[in-house]
Amino acid sequence: MVIFCLLAALLFDWTRARSGSIWSSAMLHGLINGTAIGSMLFAWGGHALVASIVGVGGFITMAVFIVIIIAFDRSYRHMLFAAQPAD
Repeated sequence: MVIFCLLAALLFDWTRARSGSIWSSAMLHGLINGTAIGSMLFAWGGHALVASIVGVGGFITMAVFIVIIIAFDRSYRHMLFAAQPAD
């Protein structure tokens, strides 16, 4: 669950940065919740670490999306990797 939350945090941050509003992140959160419940209906009998959004398949999918976002969204990439001023 920790790995899932770390990957999801980057997706939530990207939607907030691109839209300028927290509502896009809230909608993404609802979408993830809905697909997690829906995937459990189709993964009947499968192990949760493989056949769920918090399993290997979900991790790979989110990691691929994050790589695509960082590769193609130049403004978000600069914001994400910008040096923060020291206090």
